[in-house]
Amino acid sequence: MKVAITGYSGFVGGNLALELLAQGHEVVGISRGVDQRNLSRRVSNLPGITICQVADFEIDQLALAFDGCNAVVHCAGINREIGDQTYDSVHIRGTRNVVLAMEKCKVDRLCFISFLRARPNCGSRYHESKWAAEEIIRGSKLDWTILKPGMMFGTGDHMLDHLSRALRTFPVYLGIGDRQVRPLAVEDLVAVIIASIVGGRNSMRTLGLVGPSELGFDQAARLVARATSVRRPFIRVPIIFHYLLAKVSELAMTVPLISQAQVRILREEVIEATCAPDFLDDDLIPAIEFSEHNIVSRLPSQVRYRLDDLRWFSAESKIGQPKQLSADLSDKEPRSNNLTLGGELLIFDGDCGFCTASAKWANTKFQSRQQVVSYQSLSPRELTGLGLTTADVTSAAWWIDRAGNRFRGHLAIGRALRAGGGFRRLVGVLFMYPPTSWISKLGYSFLVKFRHKLPGSTEQCKL
Repeated sequence: MKVAITGYSGFVGGNLALELLAQGHEVVGISRGVDQRNLSRRVSNLPGITICQVADFEIDQLALAFDGCNAVVHCAGINREIGDQTYDSVHIRGTRNVVLAMEKCKVDRLCFISFLRARPNCGSRYHESKWAAEEIIRGSKLDWTILKPGMMFGTGDHMLDHLSRALRTFPVYLGIGDRQVRPLAVEDLVAVIIASIVGGRNSMRTLGLVGPSELGFDQAARLVARATSVRRPFIRVPIIFHYLLAKVSELAMTVPLISQAQVRILREEVIEATCAPDFLDDDLIPAIEFSEHNIVSRLPSQVRYRLDDLRWFSAESKIGQPKQLSADLSDKEPRSNNLTLGGELLIFDGDCGFCTASAKWANTKFQSRQQVVSYQSLSPRELTGLGLTTADVTSAAWWIDRAGNRFRGHLAIGRALRAGGGFRRLVGVLFMYPPTSWISKLGYSFLVKFRHKLPGSTEQCKL
């Protein structure tokens, strides 16, 4: 089969794509932007997948991506609102556009990933917008299945990732009490999705999914602490504190430690579905327990939260919209040998001797998985996959961080200097933040304009 997955770069979509590809199916991965997280990069470079970036889930572009597919799995969603990415725009308008695009290209099998307790008139825009999306699908003429999973865990998730990193970073764990959860392994959800779209089961059903283990969330956190061999005192604090923590996290962090929607989810517990009248067949009932053994096998690498997790130190790129990846390049263009996945890149102009010398100088002090590459050494697929065009890389240096954020010009140089540590880090910070960033921006523009007059310049620089 050929299956389109919206939100393929996310936790559920990425794990679903991996399993479908392993079973020999074709996958069209659709996202709203470029995502360089480890799971996304792993999926994007597998044979059998075609990647499409569709800004704002525009109907005609979605229809083009869906064309020739046998089914669509709609996984795209958010757990906090930021900028124009609101619950209404992503959950409601995005779902409506998916349905209209499917009707336009005559693909009629849809599986939608909602949330366990999505329902109307509950005072939470997250829950209500997910419910509104369900109603759009139920009101369509498509052959649909709506799955309502609860809190999930697995490789690349938020639950294990955020809990383990928080336990390694902070001296105490601030608990939420005995509110009950039934963590669902993503593998169990993926099995139900595939049974629905490949096996033709669960047609016109709305199904709630929870895991077999019921326990308090703080008890779950203690299991994660044991699995990571980290000892921390657990202190229970009122729920209002967690709302305040979530508000601060959303404002301060690129990926919040916890969101307000997640606090609301935990406040009312995650053990029973609402507005999900149908039942799973016995062979599809989730069976993977939330145990220490199953946690260990799914834990992320042992990292703590860092300054880069704060917006002020990450400075997420606001530079234009991600470029759409051409389907005819997605699985035909070979990778260049010098690009290491999971690291950070400084991209420079290899035709310019001054640029090359500067990049090599920066590289001498890189401390982790940073590397420098000339844009000439990148294949068209890699360049487009990074959200860049030839015009972009010929006009300025670029820095791509681990999360796929892009930094241009003086910001790229600032990031490269920071990666060098020591005194360079201080200079890099000065490059990136006002008022000194205004000077560095002017200085960078001057160097770009007159680089053909600098030592090591070539005739190519004059172009």
